Amino acid sequence: LSEDPHSVYIWDWLSGESSGRISSFGSFAITPDGTQAIVGDYDSAPRAHKLTVHDITSGKEKRTFGSHSDSIKAIAITPDGRHL
Repeated sequence: LSEDPHSVYIWDWLSGESSGRISSFGSFAITPDGTQAIVGDYDSAPRAHKLTVHDITSGKEKRTFGSHSDSIKAIAITPDGRHL
């Protein structure tokens, strides 16, 4: 477990090794196909809130949607994974 309550570690289930960390989030969802994590940023700075897409395998950030006026407290993904 992380000492930071706003962090998630990505683990390789077979090897038991961590492959990445996603930090400073307020909401979190995984796409229906299990390949991507969508993270809603939790930041105290105004207009600094963003939604990021991370590759589950590598933990790397793939895309960012930014400049939301408030922290993102919930994420919903359509069943086909095409829309947030």
